[in-house]
Amino acid sequence: MAHCESRRLNPQWSRLESEVPGVKSPAARLCSAGNIIIRQRGTKYRPGTGVGLGRDHTIFAIIDGVVEFKTGRASTSASTSVWCRLRPTDIVSPDS
Repeated sequence: MAHCESRRLNPQWSRLESEVPGVKSPAARLCSAGNIIIRQRGTKYRPGTGVGLGRDHTIFAIIDGVVEFKTGRASTSASTSVWCRLRPTDIVSPDS
């Protein structure tokens, strides 16, 4: 018999927030490098400037900035795509 309960049988571990698909950082939110912006299956949202695309189609921040979403057509596609990008912010240090 096991000494501790398995994680998969424990109901509080049934849905991890980080693994659930969806927007994790909405538009106009300050995001630092490495933060996950969107978890998705497929490429409903496409990466723009300042963001990267993971193996599981997760969009994450490469630089510090503000999250922006833009709707438009790719030159090779007939359908409309939603682009996610980061606008860099000029953060002033408190020493200066």
